[in-house]
This record gives sequence, structure tokens and C-alpha cells, in this order.
Amino acid sequence: MMHHDRKPAARLECLLVLLTVYFIPCFCFAEPSLEKIKTEFQHKDWQVRLGAIERLAGGRDEKTVDFLMSVAGNKKEQWEVQVRAIQLLGEIQNPKAAPLLLGIFESRSKAYECPAIKLYAALALANFGANSDIISSLIAGTRSDEPLVREASVRSLGKIGDRKAVQHLVALLNSESVAIRLSVIQALENIGNPQAVPNLEIVAKKDSDAVVRDTAKLALGTLQRR
Repeated sequence: MMHHDRKPAARLECLLVLLTVYFIPCFCFAEPSLEKIKTEFQHKDWQVRLGAIERLAGGRDEKTVDFLMSVAGNKKEQWEVQVRAIQLLGEIQNPKAAPLLLGIFESRSKAYECPAIKLYAALALANFGANSDIISSLIAGTRSDEPLVREASVRSLGKIGDRKAVQHLVALLNSESVAIRLSVIQALENIGNPQAVPNLEIVAKKDSDAVVRDTAKLALGTLQRR
């Protein structure tokens, strides 16, 4: 009889263990509230602020977007923190962030002189579709004095896929930078406009770099199959 009396107690103990293992961690590791993150963001150490921003990844509500915009647009913020806020705004793709990102990319302020800020602003803008203002700004970006900004602008134009960019991109096939020539070829392949075929044929035959030549041949094959 004593053996049978212990069964309910054993089952209850088992249930308590399951509750402890599977449910309690949900409370212990719950995502911090935006208000708590904002409080942490007041820390003087920029790495702590960066960690606070990182916890907003995946959030898409309006308050999160507003906070990220305030961080991205803060000219006094550490550039690493600004860059992460810009990246997250690009991932969220809330249309109201586009003018801010465009303003950062186009700004001539010394606060935005860091190439990484411009670079990631360009990449983030690619996520907002074929907006004429964005396309015009990125086309201008392909003429930037900073190679990383030029390359990011090229990549973003390729991702957007607007054919108006083709004539500006083919001009960069003569760039001294192998990285930019490769990015241009990829962008032209992504856009898929046959207008680029004659230029790519020249690159495929005459470019000084074997990798560039081979990449152009592959792009031509893709364009000719379409």
C-alpha cells in the first residue's frame, strides 16, 4: 500500500521539476524592456551602449524605431554605436527611417566623416526599394572620394536593381580598384539590363585581372540566359 501512496507524490515532484526546467528560465531570461535599455544606454562606456543597442535587434515597433533613429542621428555618439543603429534601421525597413539615413549618407558634417557611417548608411538605404531620391544619392555616392563608400553605393544600386543606374555603373568598369570593378559586375548582373552586355564583353576579354575577367564572363552568361 505504501508503494501506491508514493505515486501521487512522485508525479507531483516530477511536475515541479519540469516546471523548474522549462518555465522558470523564461522569466529569468525575458527580453529587457525598451525603457530598461534606454536606462542602460545612459552609460558612459560606449561598449555598454553598444550592447544595449544590440538587444534591440528584431524589434520593429514604432518606439524602438524612434529610439534607433535618435541614436543613429546623434552626431556626438560613438561611431560604432551609430553604425549598429543604422544597420538595425536598415533591417527593420520602416519607411520613416529612410529620410534620416539619406540625410546621414548625404551629410557633409564632420560628425559623419567616418567612412563606416557612410558605408553602412548606403547599405541600409538599399533596403528601402527603388526610391528616386535614394537612387540619385547612391549614384552620387559612386563618385565619392572614399573607396569603401563608392563600393557600398555600387552594391546597393545592384540590390535595388533600378536600370537608371546602369550607365553610371558601366563607367566604373575602368576603375583602378579591382574590388570596385568586381562589385560593379555583380551589380550589373543583378540589375539584368542587356545594355550592359557590350561593356561586360570588353571587360571579359581585356581586363588586366583574371578574376575580373572570369566574373564578367559569368555575368554575361547570366544576362544572356534571361
